[in-house]
Amino acid sequence: MRRNHLSPPRTAVVLAAAFAILTSGFARAGAAPITLALEENSIGAADLSPTPTATPTPDAQGYMPPAPSATPSSTPTEGPVFMEPTAIPTATADSVPLDVGAITPTLRVSDNPLDSEIAAEGSPARAASLRITEQARQNLIAGHPDAAIRTLGRAVGIDPGNPYAYFYLGRAYVAKNDSAQALSFFKRAEIGFGSGNPTWLAETLAFEGLTYEQSGRINAAAASYQQAIAADPGNLMARVGFTRVAPDITPTGPIAPESAPTDNAITAPPDSAVPPPPPPAAAPPPPPPGESAPSYG
Repeated sequence: MRRNHLSPPRTAVVLAAAFAILTSGFARAGAAPITLALEENSIGAADLSPTPTATPTPDAQGYMPPAPSATPSSTPTEGPVFMEPTAIPTATADSVPLDVGAITPTLRVSDNPLDSEIAAEGSPARAASLRITEQARQNLIAGHPDAAIRTLGRAVGIDPGNPYAYFYLGRAYVAKNDSAQALSFFKRAEIGFGSGNPTWLAETLAFEGLTYEQSGRINAAAASYQQAIAADPGNLMARVGFTRVAPDITPTGPIAPESAPTDNAITAPPDSAVPPPPPPAAAPPPPPPGESAPSYG
């Protein structure tokens, strides 16, 4: 049987002839010849490749970094381990006033490097212990309390009397939500600083107040804040902390009267040398109706 299909060479010839006839017809009619554009609009390889973007990674505390801005800061700043307490406005008259016009407010000195303490230390052992304590402080600022605890163990091993090491151990355990251990180390730091270092004593007492407050012991927190203010009246952390907890203090003594009595209402006590006169004798009761009064004599 004969096939009606055209072979590939003949198909190409037929298509070429038909195209020639078609273009010649348009030429005779005065029309512009048809030009077939068979070129590809290719896309460059640079346009096809995706633009690489940096994938943000969380930091040591699990927070994502902020989006980059057009003018990023050239100097990165380190955040404190704890957020600064925020004062709650109250109407109580027992709150410590926040107006410190006559005094100089003291920010948290424990967030600053210990360079001045190291430079002023005359004991080589204490200076070496302080340098290791400074390393632990940096671990705390970076959010690594476990590393800080291990480092502070070395500092205490070199100088068991270093109060700064015990203070930062307290802060490390505050970061781990272990209030019992934190208070234990804060107490040892409090003894170590004593009255000879009021700035760091107030810092220790203020963190004691914060630890008590976080564990719900409001009265103890208020007492620690008051002791910190007594040691350093400019300690801003203690002043703000006491203002915050003052409305929730539970009275432990007898409640005072609402208003004091006036001077006219106060009577003088009787003179003990002169006995008071006896009260006057009462008159006999009247007789009942229908009865005559008894006669005497």
